[in-house]
Amino acid sequence: MAKVFRRTRWLLIIAAALTLGACATLPPPSIQLDPSLNGYVTIKSIHKSVSPSGLLQVEVTGKNTSDQPLYMYYQFDWLDKNGQAVPSLLAAKTRVTADRNRWFTIRGVAPSPAVTDFRLYLDERDKP
Repeated sequence: MAKVFRRTRWLLIIAAALTLGACATLPPPSIQLDPSLNGYVTIKSIHKSVSPSGLLQVEVTGKNTSDQPLYMYYQFDWLDKNGQAVPSLLAAKTRVTADRNRWFTIRGVAPSPAVTDFRLYLDERDKP
């Protein structure tokens, strides 16, 4: 009976470690990764600040964990205090390349002082 308990305890510890390890690689809710980028892009930090003119500024730092360059598009959705999208003329997709096993940074500035939050979409694109 003691052997069964020890074996069960170790299986639970291993399962918990695997679960926690898997959770650590998920991006925060404000970052939406295209499924093709899962396992290749890790988000390190998100820094939000407000400019002197009252506009939200966002800086997202990530890492390409693969051994190949990643070619991506990014796009910000700017949200007001109610979570509603704030229209922006600059809401187009923008190209970014992340070299193999290197850090990359994406910066954005909100179009209006009404913006309080954001969502960032990262999609894979074809090689140039």
